[in-house]
Amino acid sequence: MHSHLLGISGIGMSGLAKLLAARGERVSGCDRNADPLVAGAWEIRSGHHPDHLAGVDRLIVSSAIAESEPEVLAARAAGLPVLHRLEAVAELAGERPSLGITGSAGKTTTAAMAATILLRAGQDPCLLVGGRLAELAGDNARSGSGPLLLEVDESDPRCAALKLDLALFTNLEHDHIASQGGPNYYRSAGEQEQALEQLAQGSRVVLINGEDPALTRLFGSQALRFGFQGEQDYAGRELTLHPMASSFRFERAGCSLGEIEVPLPGRHNAMNALAALALTATWGVDPELARAALAGFPGTERRWQRLGSFQGALVLDDYAHNPAKVAAVLAAARQSGLRVRAIFQPHRVLRTATSWKQLAAALMAADEITLLDIYAAGEAEVPGVSSDLIAGELKRLGHPQVRRTGRPEQAAQLFGDARPGELLLTIGAGDVVRVGQLLLGGAAC
Repeated sequence: MHSHLLGISGIGMSGLAKLLAARGERVSGCDRNADPLVAGAWEIRSGHHPDHLAGVDRLIVSSAIAESEPEVLAARAAGLPVLHRLEAVAELAGERPSLGITGSAGKTTTAAMAATILLRAGQDPCLLVGGRLAELAGDNARSGSGPLLLEVDESDPRCAALKLDLALFTNLEHDHIASQGGPNYYRSAGEQEQALEQLAQGSRVVLINGEDPALTRLFGSQALRFGFQGEQDYAGRELTLHPMASSFRFERAGCSLGEIEVPLPGRHNAMNALAALALTATWGVDPELARAALAGFPGTERRWQRLGSFQGALVLDDYAHNPAKVAAVLAAARQSGLRVRAIFQPHRVLRTATSWKQLAAALMAADEITLLDIYAAGEAEVPGVSSDLIAGELKRLGHPQVRRTGRPEQAAQLFGDARPGELLLTIGAGDVVRVGQLLLGGAAC
């Protein structure tokens, strides 16, 4: 079988390529801005052209690929199968025991924590997650003989086709949502909820965040629950939030399974850890092994990632990009006791158009805010939609220190006065991480 991956440079597609190659397939791929090379067991070409389909048995496309791309049109004209990424993932999930983690927030960190537990418990998992794991030396995919652990994109309705042994839902918010949906990236709220309901129906066991009202409404009594408040199947008790960590007691059906130390701050990261513990305990992993694995959790790229120190100030980066995520990461930052200087880059035009007031309210927790231009991620500009909306709302709300700039290169020039006792925190899903990299001398992060 020769599979050609269109959009292979994306983290999800490159991870899929690794697993397909490990499965014994011949793999090739292309991307609009890729450098032509032979990477491992597959060939990567730059740009899109029908000639790339010579000798190919099927085409696999990412959710960012339009039907008008030359290779898609040529493949359909030639009668070649055209699969979307999640359809190819569903094939892999059908071949072995499979665990999936999905939700609007926290799924990457939860998946990374669960992966660390499974690896250190000797489960030899096959992994495909949405972030680069320190546990995998900066990779996001791994072939193994054990269960398949997946991070599942909740915004793609094709997730409904997955058949999982265990599905975990971290939360449900209206992210990636537009009133009428959209052809590629945005969906309507109804489409999203219907897909998640079908995903749950196709899963043997369902775990949900029992504190999330939307998940409780959708899944009711059919799911096992985890949480810190109320009656839960898996509970975290006596949660303590430390400046750069958190701790709690892990319980199952009221019985203590041990004291948990999580080397990340914030209630949201404690919830991610509780979710990973619930998933792996349901799978049969010894809670003591899980506890030890979490205590040494090495982190994930762009999720509360420590980049270094600049003029004595701590430099961190986080991928948070919607209001709830921004609020969570800033709440964690406030626990540090440092003066929080946030550098925020809004992500996508339509998301900014629908959430600029909520983003401003979340950013109010920072002591100082520097706003970059919107990272459009390929979306067309919309008249009147810019970071100025957020800046204006922050000033209306009374924030005393709001700055506007353009690109990361310009923002980095504004921090020559950084000093000990400060936290420089870059926030966003675009290239805002470049600010920290430039401050630290251009080092790769």
